[in-house]
Amino acid sequence: MATAWRYVQEVITLLATAADDLATAMKKIRMLAYAIMDGTLIPIDRIADQKPYCSGKHKRHGVNVQVIADAVGRLVWASPALPGSVHDLTAARTHGIIDALTSADVMRCCPRRATTIVQAILFLHHVEANRYSR
Repeated sequence: MATAWRYVQEVITLLATAADDLATAMKKIRMLAYAIMDGTLIPIDRIADQKPYCSGKHKRHGVNVQVIADAVGRLVWASPALPGSVHDLTAARTHGIIDALTSADVMRCCPRRATTIVQAILFLHHVEANRYSR
């Protein structure tokens, strides 16, 4: 069992090293009409030093990961994890995401347009799904 666990950990480490860094991901992101950036809390077990990992917003322990996606929600990049108590905007600044997107002249999806964009994507999804269901 210990050998299998070690193999799993080695594969995870290998795959993680193959992931794009932010600079490499920005080459792909520059080609997008706009990018969607959001933070997510990944739940974790409690640890000895609990306070930094406790998210007051979510009322649970976790790590904060920032993600950048394309217009249809496909992941382009994910940040290293920070403690769950870190605010999304602080995390984005810490990882240099705001500066990278600004200097690349990439628009971030405006919250005022998010509902319209999501509804448009939903409509297109249904059109595509219905095309194959006949």
